Amino acid sequence: MKKTIVVILGVLLAFIVGAILLSAQGYHPIDSYASMFKNSLLTKIALGNTLARMAIFIMLGLSAYFGFNSGVSNLGLFGQLLMGALVATLIGQHMDASPAIVIPLMLIAAAIAGGVYAGIAALFRLGFGMNEFITTLMMNFIAKYLIAYLVTNPMRDPNSQWPMSRPILQSNVFSRIADIDMTVFLAILIFIIVFLYWNFTRRGYEFRLTGANNLFARLGGCEVNKNFFSSMVISGVLAGIAGAFLIMGSTQQNKLIPNLGETNASDGLMIAIISGQSMPSVFFFSFFFGIIQTGSVGMQMDTNVPSEFTVMLQAIMVLFVVAFRDYSELFINLIKARSKSRKLRTEDHEPVY
Repeated sequence: MKKTIVVILGVLLAFIVGAILLSAQGYHPIDSYASMFKNSLLTKIALGNTLARMAIFIMLGLSAYFGFNSGVSNLGLFGQLLMGALVATLIGQHMDASPAIVIPLMLIAAAIAGGVYAGIAALFRLGFGMNEFITTLMMNFIAKYLIAYLVTNPMRDPNSQWPMSRPILQSNVFSRIADIDMTVFLAILIFIIVFLYWNFTRRGYEFRLTGANNLFARLGGCEVNKNFFSSMVISGVLAGIAGAFLIMGSTQQNKLIPNLGETNASDGLMIAIISGQSMPSVFFFSFFFGIIQTGSVGMQMDTNVPSEFTVMLQAIMVLFVVAFRDYSELFINLIKARSKSRKLRTEDHEPVY
């Protein structure tokens, strides 16, 4: 209950501060927020786009959450996403077979590519003592420039004046169910699987224990190094699947472009940070960020508020929720202590008969 209150307060205060900033710039806050929610939820197309964006955020939020709460500093979501997108693109361009075969193959291959790319950073840590905070961050640049080279030279679409690959075959693009992209249903299914694995399996318990106290986990008999490697790979697998979604989704461009998903990867890190140790919060904030970002385009058209405002709003939201989460326990304990102190003073001054 306390965590829910903290989240609600953080979100409300972020919107209040956002409203103050909008007013200071001469915009009408209520009209702006109304436009944001209208253009993200109140039409079939808008809702479909919001949910499709949510699916990407769920995968990347889970990826970062799994790493952070297992004691792994995986900042390489962008690079792992690009590796998954690259493999999915290559298969989707060249395999003209039954979608029932090709689409699962694209997803599995993208997951493996993301996991392998994350696993390299894990091996650097286990074999050479290299901090994964640095290696995963640097490997983002390797993946970024590799993709930039490929879409500029060997994989470039000859019919395009901008660097990009040819699109995948239309038969390898996800279909829609009731105007909702198939990636949404897959993301929800994967979220449920990861949630059950994290909370109800022995390995999930070891991951959580290692993230909470590495030394205690080691003394308790957990295979810390093995769990570190597994956690990093699983985190990369989830990011790789997000890359496949960006290529295969019916709302996407279905082609590889420079910097594909870079802002999405940053958003995934923010979602994991703001969610703390609550995996259901990953789902909530993925949906909420989807609303904000999808609605920002319509808000800009309706009210002229720059879409960059939503980036600031997300950042303010993260700051408030994290601050409340860290200090709420202190404030609650202080209130309890003062209440108990007043009660004791009252009892001391009661007359004795």
